[in-house]
Amino acid sequence: RNNHMVDDWNAINKFLGGQRPDILKSGDIPVNNAHTKNATELYLSKYSKVALCQVLCNEIQVYKDLIRGAINLNADDVNATLEELEGVCPKEAVENICSRKRPNIRRKIEDRKGEEYY
Repeated sequence: RNNHMVDDWNAINKFLGGQRPDILKSGDIPVNNAHTKNATELYLSKYSKVALCQVLCNEIQVYKDLIRGAINLNADDVNATLEELEGVCPKEAVENICSRKRPNIRRKIEDRKGEEYY
């Protein structure tokens, strides 16, 4: 939801008790990358996009779960985000099951509780 960062940030600020409704403004977020790219570097073929969406299917499902559970997004925000996702990865946006099973990392997380990572 990078395109909605300012609205999302301000909604979280309000939810946390912030007094200013517009703590962050669109001009506060840089929009230009530091490095320029050629048009050929930005192009992905239709086949490549489909393949990338298939490989990222499990991550897309987690993203959808996060979007649906976000307390700072209203129903319109959630629907708009899912529609944007459908424009990029239509199959993965509407389906809930991927060809590869989602890994169960619960045990891994529980085994490593309390460990510090640097």
